[in-house]
Amino acid sequence: MISTINQPRLHWLLQTTAAAPELAGGIAPPELLHPIEAAQLDRFRVIKRRRDWLLGRWTAKHLIRSVLESETGIRHPLDAMVIQADPDGAPFASLTTTSGLDRLLISLSISHSEHSGFCACWPGEDAQVGADIELIEPRDWPLVETFFTANEQAQVQAASGNEKDILTTAIWSGKEAMLKATRTGLRADTRQVDCHFPNGVASPDRWQPFQARWDTAILPSAQSHFIFRTEWRVIGQHVLTLALLAAPDTIQRYSSMDIPN
Repeated sequence: MISTINQPRLHWLLQTTAAAPELAGGIAPPELLHPIEAAQLDRFRVIKRRRDWLLGRWTAKHLIRSVLESETGIRHPLDAMVIQADPDGAPFASLTTTSGLDRLLISLSISHSEHSGFCACWPGEDAQVGADIELIEPRDWPLVETFFTANEQAQVQAASGNEKDILTTAIWSGKEAMLKATRTGLRADTRQVDCHFPNGVASPDRWQPFQARWDTAILPSAQSHFIFRTEWRVIGQHVLTLALLAAPDTIQRYSSMDIPN
């Protein structure tokens, strides 16, 4: 499934190993990996690690290829692309050219849960995207008490039944997406961001906004004026969240556009 939250900027893709069963065994589909990536895969010995790593690249490359093709009309081979990581752990994509590898001006975020891979990208340098996917399942109270803000804890305590599991998962996923967008990830204190779902968690089948607050200390000084736009939805047994971090005028253009079904 390939789609966008809104045209023409923020793109997302959700895929499962059902479309490429060899991924489940940690085996790369044909013509997926660049030699740099193939060498990296060879260093992984645990099947789950190989599967997760491959699933992220398989999903990200399909997403990027679709975006590039829609913009240029050129359909690049998947193994002409390379997904690597910056020193802070954030992924980036490069494309093979006659002069070597050229880094693409795309903000990229990759997430996976079991046999599902979820990626998002924002073409350009004026925003940073964070994407996260989490399986809806019970989570122990010590996790909530340790990593959630007082406001988030109160939301969980007020929920009941399956709604509690959805809400806890959505809050955790929202935190991850926001911290990925800041390029800090879980190195930051998760209580520096706060997620609020004022309309409940009735398993939305389309992208819906959720409220977010954050400590500006998690942002570099050059981005101290940046703000977040946050969305979430449920697909199957998973919660998906997206966070876009950008200057207010960029967020205003984004938030003024319709979100498709």
